[in-house]
Amino acid sequence: MTTLSKRAKGVITFVLLLLAAGILLAQQSGLSFGYSTAATARGTVRPPYLQKGDTVGIISVSSKVSPQGMEQVRERIESWGLRVIFGKHILSEEDSAFAGTDEQRASDLQEMINNHSIKAIIFYKGGYGAIRIMDRIDFSPLHQNPKWLVGFSDITLLHLALGRLRIESIHSTMPVLFVSDVRQPDPSAESLRDALFGNIHNYFIPYLLTSYLKP
Repeated sequence: MTTLSKRAKGVITFVLLLLAAGILLAQQSGLSFGYSTAATARGTVRPPYLQKGDTVGIISVSSKVSPQGMEQVRERIESWGLRVIFGKHILSEEDSAFAGTDEQRASDLQEMINNHSIKAIIFYKGGYGAIRIMDRIDFSPLHQNPKWLVGFSDITLLHLALGRLRIESIHSTMPVLFVSDVRQPDPSAESLRDALFGNIHNYFIPYLLTSYLKP
């Protein structure tokens, strides 16, 4: 890897300092880059943060799910004080590539959206498949009964759809990536837990501001 010239390093340093100053000014002006209540001032619908005793649904609208590790996922999430319900078709064998047929995967998501007792929908894994069910989903119940939709990969398509509806969601790790040994700490899973319970307010990434500042 080539070493940056002093001039290039100086330009990068200047840009990063401007960025840091802009973020600080925006935060002092009341704008939010995290999960503070200021986001609702932008006209978005924010689902209620979870409380112990709440129920979350876990489904897959994308790639096939292996049963291996599912009980460890349940155990980890239940250790947060939550109840877990898996989608009816999450282990469907009716399709060789996806977690069920398009109809089954859409049905699991719609059922979780419609169920008022489900406070968050966590997608077990991503991959490919979400795009095949988008035209089958009615998101309108989320206006009256908002809940967190959680995941990344092709689940980003759902985040975009919710964004157009002005409904907030959580782009985060998914259970397939959780540390399998529930006795071991899992920083990514714990970050998701904190987001669901409303305990993340701001992010600070020191590497961004320091990596190019070393002599």
